[in-house]
Amino acid sequence: MQFARRSERRGFPIKGKVIGLGLGLGLIVAGAVTYYSGALDTILFSDEGPPIAQAVVREPVTAPEVAPISMPIVAPRQDTPAPFPTILPVANFGEVLSEGLVQLLLPTGVVADTWYTFQVDTKSHEMTLLFALYNEPLDTIISTATVRNYTEGARLDKAEITLRYPNGPARHIWLDRVDGTIIVNQQYTLPYGPSMFSPELRLALVYSGINLYDESRNKRAELHLDLSGLSDGEALTFQDSAPTAVEDALNEIQELVSQIEDRRPHK
Repeated sequence: MQFARRSERRGFPIKGKVIGLGLGLGLIVAGAVTYYSGALDTILFSDEGPPIAQAVVREPVTAPEVAPISMPIVAPRQDTPAPFPTILPVANFGEVLSEGLVQLLLPTGVVADTWYTFQVDTKSHEMTLLFALYNEPLDTIISTATVRNYTEGARLDKAEITLRYPNGPARHIWLDRVDGTIIVNQQYTLPYGPSMFSPELRLALVYSGINLYDESRNKRAELHLDLSGLSDGEALTFQDSAPTAVEDALNEIQELVSQIEDRRPHK
């Protein structure tokens, strides 16, 4: 009688091997996790050494806003003319040698825009300087000064001044250092229209050449009046002998002339 022989299986069964292998790997992984967790805790919470920056959870970093760099825009060049008076005084003394616009410091401390002209008579070779003071917009002449027979650096002995008024006639002043006199002349334009008077009466109401004097006769006034108001105008001429005032006035004008000489281009 034959008996069937069971196959011999040496060692552990296959299931046992798988289970054993799984348990072994589990123990290894558990030990490794325990080891590294302890090591990480030691690193993070150790009192020695600076904290590890990599262990800190960082918030998202926002990049700083950079303002755009604005490039300068170069505007096209425009040649703007320098300010210049809109009107000029009448100055016909000869050939123009030099003229232009400067700023003068007046005795009152005010700075005034001033137009000047140096002209020479080609026949007599006499030089004349005229300068005019303007308002700030350079559209109105405030006053003018004329120096005839001018020589640079020489003392001024005579000068003519014209004062202009917006709503009135100009006043003319002559200063003479040698005679020590000052003369003022002003003419007044009268309105013209039909007359209620007869021609004979109108002539009777005109007073020309009225001379007035003070006691010293140093001051004299000459009047030309038309009481009917129908003449072309009336006039007043006043003359006074005042050497000190005339000298002071000419000295101040000479200071202004010196400023013109110092500031005109040829300097």
